[in-house]
Parts: sequence; structure tokens; C-alpha cells
Amino acid sequence: MMTEPQQNRTRQGLNILIIDDNEDDAALMEFALRKKWPDAHCTMVDSREAMLAALNEDCQFDLVISDWSLPQFSGLDALKMLKRKGVDAPFILVSGKIGEESAVQAIREGTYDYVLKNNLTRLPIAAEHALQNKAREKAEQKLVEQLHLQATGLKAIPIAIAILSSDGIIESVNPAFKNLTGYAPEEVIGRSVSEFCYSGFCMADFQTWKGSDIKTAREIERRKDGSLYLEERTICPVYNDANQLTHFIAAKTDVTAEEQRKRHNELELLYATISAQASNSSLLIKRTLSFIAEQFPASEPGFNVYASNHETLKTTWYGTPHEKDDHLFTYEIHFFDQSFGKLVIGYSPVSALQEFELYAAIAKAFESALLKLAAKERVESQIKKISFLSYITKSINSVFDADLMLGNILKQSAKLLDADTMALYLYNKETKDYVCRAHYGFKSINITGVHIAPGQPYVGTAASEQQFISCYAFDNLTDQEQFLSLIKEEKFLSQHCAPIVVGGVTLGVLEVFQRKEFTLSDEWVALLDAIAMQTGAALEYNTVFLELQSVYRTLENSYEATIEGWSSAMDLRDQETEGHSKRVTSLTVAFATRLGFSQDDIVRAKRGALLHDIGKIGIPDSILRKNGPLTEEEWAIMKEHPSKAYGMLHRIPYLRNCLDIPLCHHEKWDGTGYPQGLKGEKIPLAARMFALIDVYDALTSDRPYRKAWTKEKALEYIREQAGKHFDPNLTEAFIALIKA
Repeated sequence: MMTEPQQNRTRQGLNILIIDDNEDDAALMEFALRKKWPDAHCTMVDSREAMLAALNEDCQFDLVISDWSLPQFSGLDALKMLKRKGVDAPFILVSGKIGEESAVQAIREGTYDYVLKNNLTRLPIAAEHALQNKAREKAEQKLVEQLHLQATGLKAIPIAIAILSSDGIIESVNPAFKNLTGYAPEEVIGRSVSEFCYSGFCMADFQTWKGSDIKTAREIERRKDGSLYLEERTICPVYNDANQLTHFIAAKTDVTAEEQRKRHNELELLYATISAQASNSSLLIKRTLSFIAEQFPASEPGFNVYASNHETLKTTWYGTPHEKDDHLFTYEIHFFDQSFGKLVIGYSPVSALQEFELYAAIAKAFESALLKLAAKERVESQIKKISFLSYITKSINSVFDADLMLGNILKQSAKLLDADTMALYLYNKETKDYVCRAHYGFKSINITGVHIAPGQPYVGTAASEQQFISCYAFDNLTDQEQFLSLIKEEKFLSQHCAPIVVGGVTLGVLEVFQRKEFTLSDEWVALLDAIAMQTGAALEYNTVFLELQSVYRTLENSYEATIEGWSSAMDLRDQETEGHSKRVTSLTVAFATRLGFSQDDIVRAKRGALLHDIGKIGIPDSILRKNGPLTEEEWAIMKEHPSKAYGMLHRIPYLRNCLDIPLCHHEKWDGTGYPQGLKGEKIPLAARMFALIDVYDALTSDRPYRKAWTKEKALEYIREQAGKHFDPNLTEAFIALIKA
């Protein structure tokens, strides 16, 4: 029989199972227990069947009290039934009488204690001891399990762990310690941790440890094989119950790769800001070297420019020159298949990070920025040269006052050549020598009318030999007192003479003096020769007028060819649109003619079409040649190319009236275009015309991401965009042109 109903048994509080066939005895035991635990829940059974039923119910017993002698089974039988059912509760026997031998046997079987029925006042005490003992057993078991789990975790965890005594002696390490440091447990256990700390962590650090704070640091460490790495170390002190420091636990992690990535990204962002602020190549080089020295204090950066390949830079070292090959990072920069210069960085070999990789990242970013600036400077320089040759040509056709014409040519030539002074000597048939007809930039004397004999240094020498001559040392000219006096007074450092030869006859000499340090470049010499040649043409104007008209037409063609060359270069750079500029230029001329443009307007439209994408020279290759769609940030940069084209071309008089198409060909009729958001007829007519041509050619050309559209499909799209993208008045005229 079971006296406690089921609904009362799944509850909080102490659950006690009482096994006794005598209801009075069971009640006395319950009474004794409730004195100690008033809220205890007691379940009483009097047979094997009742006990099995109680154990089968959903109830966890905290304590079992059993009579020694029961009908059909004994207290020991009840204990065995509890074990089979997995009941882990203290078991106490209560008996009227029990022999010593039986008591010993019961204890051996797992009975915690026994109490005589005539002394039930002892039952609560025995029960309390049993419950306390069981609680200790469970706590100890849990502790053992936790220790086993922690030991297993220490073996499996990828973080290197070392357990140290309070004075820094290594007592234990996990397998990850060897993976990180290369030292096996038997090599380090029993030895001081300071023997294995490259960073200088020593015994004194342990002896002065105060408080319970966990200390974390990142320092360079050395492995057994001598390699360096960046270690993040966390050290935790361990105290006993008496608050005495007994051990340290050190956790060590290799964070080299993490720090390398972080440093790489940081340098890229910082350098992008630095390079964007540089307006010319020289400034970019200086800022880059300062940036490297600042970011890597132990480094010695330098850059050697090969000036023959860049007309605005000198052949010289920027930063620190390097003669030795020990511990050097070098990076050669090429521009148009020629060596532009070499970045050289002397560095310290003691570093956990792969500084070579960081230097390479900076070098590549430097190269990209430098070549972008150099390309821009080269294009601007070529445009200036062509414009100046056009200026000379116009002077030939419009100015008949020779002295005024030559003075203007010298003034403009000096600016273009970055020359401090210039002089023009012409051959005098009567005196058979060379007389100064014009000069620019002299401070001390007027040299107009000065005579130089053939062969006399160095104007006469250049004239006689019909060769370009440069001089950087004048000390050997002891017999040229007047010339040496001029050199000293004007503080000249170099002289450069270009003969003016027409038809094999030397007509004169162009002379350049420099007061500053100056290194010749092939382009500079070629430009001076070109100016000399054009000046010779000016001198022969009256006698070779018809020939000069031919030269003028040739120059005009060369201007156009140069512009076409720039256009082709942009097409080659933007591989998706190769041949695009020539096709749209041809259509532009045809459409402008059909619309009744004047001949001058057709020429301007043609030049604008050729140069419509010149602004893309300022767009990074990573965007211009990207395979796949551009991000919003990349589109924003791409949309800058019309403004960049305007910035490059508007200062060139020769091209100033050709800018409508380069600046406005991405404007739309409805005002949603860029860069200015112009609308309707506020968009220049040439740009509205060219927008139709540009889109049509793009649609009917193969691209990596799609095949070319058919002519019919492209024209259908253009008709749909009339009034949105395109001028509706021009759309039908363009469609008629294509169909014709």
C-alpha cells in the first residue's frame, strides 16, 4: 500500500520514502523527521509491489528510510531494488533489533547508517548527516568532472597554455604550446619562463606582481627555430583560500597574421589620403618617402628618378641614397615600357611582421598614383607643346615685325622650357658672325647687338658644327673674359645651344641659360630643337611663304593626328571600347554635315568627339578595366571623367572651343545626366548630337558582358529614349542618317 497520492509527490522540498509494514512505526518515523523538516513530503510503502509503484512514479527521492525486516523481502532487498532503479539517495535502516554482523553487511552493501526503533530521536541526526554526506559526494563528483573537462579542453584548445609557479617556473604546458613555440613539454617544464621570452619578460615581473588583475600584452617573441612572431599574451594570477599567490596561467596566441592584415589595410587607407593630396610627381615622391619613414621609423626610404624618361624631374635621389645591398627592398617603376625610377627602402631585419609585403603594397599604390600623375603631366606637356607650335605658326602668318615676333617667341619659349634666360643669335652676312637679335630673362646687361664669331664657345661652336651643345663647366674658358664675366654676374650654372638650320644653312642659334640645377632630358632637347626649327621657319617667312603654308597645314594635321593618338591611347587603355573613338568621330562628322554645321563647327565637333573620353586618363585601371558591375562609389568616380576632361583641356587655347562634347556628352534631355544635370536646349547642340552617336556605337559594339545589338534594336531603343535621354528633334534625323 502507498499512502501518498501521486498529485502530492511532484513538488519542491525534501522527498522521503519510508518503507515499513507497520503503520505505527512508519508514523513515528515520519513524526521524528518532520520535527527536523516540517515541509518534508513523506511517501510510505509497506510491500515490494508498493515500493515498485512508488519508484515508477515521476518523483525523485532525496532520502530512503527502510525497516530491516519486511514481509516477503528485507531492507537489503529494498536497497538492491533502489540501485537497480538508479535511485541515488542515502539509505538508512531502522530496526527493532539488528545484529552487528547484519549491520556490517548492510553498511558494505551501501547503507549509510542504521537506527534502532527504540531510539528514533537519533533518526533526524542520522538523516541530516546522510544528506550532507551525499551533497559532498555530488560536489566532489562534479568537481572531478569539471577538472576532467578542463584538462581535456586544455589539451584540445588551439591557444598555447602554460601553468607557472609563483616564481615563474613552468609546471605544465598544453600541446598547443609546442605548436606555437616549437618547444616540447619536456624542454620547458621545470625551467624559468624568462629563458624562453625574447621580449624580455623576466622573473622580476612575477616577484612584483600585486593584485588579481589579468595582464595582457602584445610583444615580439622568438620560436625555437629562431623565427619571430607577434604574440598576444594574457597572464592570470591564481590565489589559494588564504589569498596567497600560488600560480600563474599564461595564454599565448600568434596574432601576426591578424596584425599584418590590420596594418596592410591601415597603410592603404592612410596612403590613399596622402597620395590624393599630391598635385605633381615631385611632391608625390617626397610625401611618399616621408610617409614610409613615419610609418616605419627604422626604415630609410629613397627614390631614384631616371630623368631621361620624365621631363619635369631630375635624375637624382629623393630621400636616402643606398649603396649596399644588405636588407634592402627595391621596386622598379616603369612608364610606357621605360624605367621611370626605383623605390629603395633600407629596413631593420628584426620584425615579426612581413614588412616586405607592406612595402610592396605601398610601392604598388605609389606606382599607380605616380604613373597617373606622370601620364597627366605628359599629356598636359604635349598639349602645351602643340599649342605653342600653333602659336609660332600663327605668329608667322600674322606678325611682320621681326623683332616683336622673335621677342614674343623667346618669352613663350622660356616659359615652356622652364628656362631662366634665352637669346637668339642670327647670322650677319656683312660681319660674317652671329649677332644677338633678341633676348629674355637677363638681369645685369643688355646683350642685344653682341657679336659671336663662328667657333667661339658656345654659340659659335653650335653654329659651326650644326649640333646641339650643352656646357656645365666654364672654368676652362680663360680666354673668354667677357663671356666668363657674364656667367659670373648672372650666376649661370649651365648653357644649352641649338642651331637654327634651314636647307643646310645655319641661320642662327637659340641659346638657353639656367641658374638652377638642371638635367637634360630627350624630350626637352627635342622641344628646343622644334622651337629652333619653327623659329628658322619664321626667319625665312618672306622667301618661303608658300612652303610655310604647307608646313602650317602639316602642323594642323599633326595636331589632329596627336589628338587622334590620344584618343586611340584611351581606347587601348579602356579595352572594352577599342576603336570606339574613331567610329564615333566618323559618325559625328557625317551627322554634323547632315545637320548643316559650318566647316569650323564640324572641325570643332570632330576634335571634341576624338577627345570625349580623354578624362578617363584620370580614372584608376581598377575601375576602368573592372570585369563586372561597378559599385556606387566606383560609379561616382567614373562620372568624374567629363569634368576631368574639361580640367585638362580648357586651359589650351587651341582646344578651348572644342569642349562641349567632352564636358556635356553624358547630359540628358530630361536633366538626369551628369556632370551638371543640364536639361533640354541648355545642353550644347554638339553634345546633344554626340549623345545619340555615343550610345548607338556602345549598343552596337561587343562588350565582355553582352553581344552587340542589331542596328534595328539599337535604333528602336534610341527612339524610345527621345525626350528622355535624347533631343527629340535630333533623334529622327539621326535614325534617318543610320538607315541611309
